[in-house]
Amino acid sequence: MNTKKSLQRESHPQLEPVLATLDRAAKSIEAFRKTIVQCTVAAVDTGAALIDPFQLRTALGAEKLPAFLRTLDPGVDYKSLQEWCENECDKIQASFEPRLRALCQLKGFPCAGHIPVLDIDGFLTVQVNLGKQQAIIGQETHRTLLVDALFPTLEKIIAEERTREFIAGTFLGQLRRGYDRVVASEHLMAGEAAPIRRVYQEVAWLRQSTAFVKSGKKTLYHEYTPIHFGRDLGRLLASELIASSDGKLLSLTPTAFPAEGLEVRQQGATRIYGRLAFSSAVP
Repeated sequence: MNTKKSLQRESHPQLEPVLATLDRAAKSIEAFRKTIVQCTVAAVDTGAALIDPFQLRTALGAEKLPAFLRTLDPGVDYKSLQEWCENECDKIQASFEPRLRALCQLKGFPCAGHIPVLDIDGFLTVQVNLGKQQAIIGQETHRTLLVDALFPTLEKIIAEERTREFIAGTFLGQLRRGYDRVVASEHLMAGEAAPIRRVYQEVAWLRQSTAFVKSGKKTLYHEYTPIHFGRDLGRLLASELIASSDGKLLSLTPTAFPAEGLEVRQQGATRIYGRLAFSSAVP
């Protein structure tokens, strides 16, 4: 705290309540200002400044707008601004799919499907909830339908995925080894279906470097998430390479319980598999 201000408070304690109130108001105003500024984004194709009406509407909500702001300038018509937000939200929602397709074409990202589920670049799903006016990209919820606000997230995920190495034969070998380790640790019968989440854990371990295995240092850990595993499994199924080196065939068992399974994108649809096995083609 500034020394002069500190002396003023110590010399005039009767001012403390007033100064404390002003401090709180100043912090609230600054926080609200940052919130409003964050409601602006740049158009992906032109770079022009855009207002995200979904975010602004939330910021201007009765429970969000500090009451004292209404008294600072009675000339500010917050109600009209809120109505503008509502109108803009409806317009943007109606143009969501055409705008997304246009930007995907601009960036060279294949875009398939229609609202409520679109498939981007063959692996990334965008789920649109028109009722709640929100979009789920992968597994992350965004409370806006302004495509230009969502697109940087799409670009980041796609760029990361495109640089991730995938070799079908190598992954199949890791998958078989991971399955065998689960069979041994869980005392299962050979060919018996194993929990897919346990197989994922073993595969993630098998993908680590020798340096990490020896030291256990977090800085050496190679991140491999369940999402990565699900994408790789989808790629493997698309390649139709499902026979391991000893002739055992990969099989997957769906589950109705998402918490027990993992999502796999297959033939344009998302499936949730709960168990995995390598067994003979003919029992």
